[in-house]
Amino acid sequence: MVSVETIQAEADVISLHLFANSANEHFFNRDFFKKLKKPVLFINVARGSLIGEAALVEALDEGEVIGAGLDVLESENPDLINNSFTWT
Repeated sequence: MVSVETIQAEADVISLHLFANSANEHFFNRDFFKKLKKPVLFINVARGSLIGEAALVEALDEGEVIGAGLDVLESENPDLINNSFTWT
């Protein structure tokens, strides 16, 4: 298994395919995004609760994440839906 730190340092694309529980809620938060190799494409086809949506919007705005493809959202957050770097 590859460590989270290795993924953050080396990945060009991150695609989520995992279950959600209380231990990984908002695992993909501001701290996670700040440590990514820049830029990265972020895809979530798992559960919306895995991502801190405000953190993802900030990472998109800062250019840390070049784009996000989301099959699911935690909420109908207009800031995320209206971000030009996000496809839902």
